[in-house]
Amino acid sequence: MHIRSRVIVMLCVFALAGVALTACGSSSEPATAPLPDEGVVGQQMLDGETLVGERCIVCHDLQRVDDASYDDVGWEATVDRMIGKGAELTEEEQAAVIEYLSNR
Repeated sequence: MHIRSRVIVMLCVFALAGVALTACGSSSEPATAPLPDEGVVGQQMLDGETLVGERCIVCHDLQRVDDASYDDVGWEATVDRMIGKGAELTEEEQAAVIEYLSNR
């Protein structure tokens, strides 16, 4: 019975190894994903409008944002200034906010 137990264990090990190798086998998808575009995190597109609504109202109302009319350079400087005053935005979020504000 001792030999029989070893045979069963070895068969289980080989079966699990086969399953693991099959699961890790090649697929039609590349091993690495392409780098995201500006304003994209993984496969999720950041919504600049939502970020403005969530992050800018911490210090002032949205009317102030709506009343401002800057080009992309002006919005970049303004967002940089707000980050300097404590606004919390990642680089990707910052790019999405600037893109939204510049194109509305």
